[in-house]
Amino acid sequence: MKDLKAKIHAVVHERKDPSIKPAYGENTSTVRLLGCIPKGKATLKAWFNNVSYTMGEVAYVKADISNDSKRDIGSMNTVLMREIIIRGRGFNNRHTIKGEVLKNKYPGVKALEKSEQDLPLQLNVAQPTANGNLISCRYWLDIECDISFAPDIEVHMPVEIFAPQPEVSGVILEGWEGALPWQA
Repeated sequence: MKDLKAKIHAVVHERKDPSIKPAYGENTSTVRLLGCIPKGKATLKAWFNNVSYTMGEVAYVKADISNDSKRDIGSMNTVLMREIIIRGRGFNNRHTIKGEVLKNKYPGVKALEKSEQDLPLQLNVAQPTANGNLISCRYWLDIECDISFAPDIEVHMPVEIFAPQPEVSGVILEGWEGALPWQA
């Protein structure tokens, strides 16, 4: 007689880590027309409303822009970036896939004005953040103040995106009436 065997595919979901702090980024830069004529300073401060997110959730980024320059910030752009690293058995066997996942454009800020904006970001991604030995996947958000004829002001912030946690299911036999499912 042979032993009974069963095969089940398991999916391991990384849980949200409560020790993760919300990402914050800040950049102050001198706005230079054509890269050499100074026109004042601009400051971009940005932070997430939450520590981490679940796939499909909307992340709200708060952006505090202080445009003390004589140039308009034409638009605020957000780009969600993803990097997947696949490693082989050796340290040198490594393949990296990097690219844009999502791009949004928001209104800019006039010269010599300040603005605080909410930048909503729909996190419809295919893979959650992962930190495995063979496969890792990380996300970050690039926030750019687009200034025409001048270098952009940028802030880069990491984003933790987790898979939805499965609901715990099981057979509860307490109060069960009738035949069990495998006895029917």
